[in-house]
Amino acid sequence: MVQRYWNFIKSSDVILVLNLEKEGIKNYIGGSTLIGMGFAYGHGKKIFLFNKVPERSERIHYVDEIVDMKPIILEGNLENLT
Repeated sequence: MVQRYWNFIKSSDVILVLNLEKEGIKNYIGGSTLIGMGFAYGHGKKIFLFNKVPERSERIHYVDEIVDMKPIILEGNLENLT
């Protein structure tokens, strides 16, 4: 499944991460999504986050890596896509 998504990302111009609340964590970004973001970043793709970067927690300790990819934050509004 990862390879299939990587092919989609590779052939796309941008990715949109729908980082919604999950299990009580606002703006959740899981491990698989982080891998996809890294792949997109490595291929020079724009990365859009639907919501803000999640806060650091016991389950999300890779906030610095997310920020380093310089995602464009949409603030929950798809009209902000540029």
